[in-house]
Amino acid sequence: MTPRDDGWQAAGEIAVDGGRRMRLWGAGAGAPLLLLHGFPLDHRMWDGQRALVEPGGALFGRFRLLAPDLPGFGASPAPAAPSIAAMADDAAALVAAAAGGPAVVCGLSMGGYVAQHLAARHARLLRGLVLVDT
Repeated sequence: MTPRDDGWQAAGEIAVDGGRRMRLWGAGAGAPLLLLHGFPLDHRMWDGQRALVEPGGALFGRFRLLAPDLPGFGASPAPAAPSIAAMADDAAALVAAAAGGPAVVCGLSMGGYVAQHLAARHARLLRGLVLVDT
């Protein structure tokens, strides 16, 4: 991963439905913790959580934060027919490609809707589910 000026590391682009690419940022090391942002934000809404996985943080060495820009937000292009279910399928592709195993998924607001659909449609990809203000 390549460090960025804002503290996130570019974890790459993941191919999702229809050949679109979803941008992904990461921080820390350990078990995957997927952070799904609210509307109309992007991965940067999770900036405050990076300190948890940095040296001295409560989760240092235990979790790797994965923060995508959901389709249509930030650096990820929008699909032709956006929906929460489609975003959940895209998040599933991301977990399958980048997490290296089941992930704890945390979603805030719209991200919580996506997380709920992800749990219902792709339960095998989840280790845990955190829903915040959704």
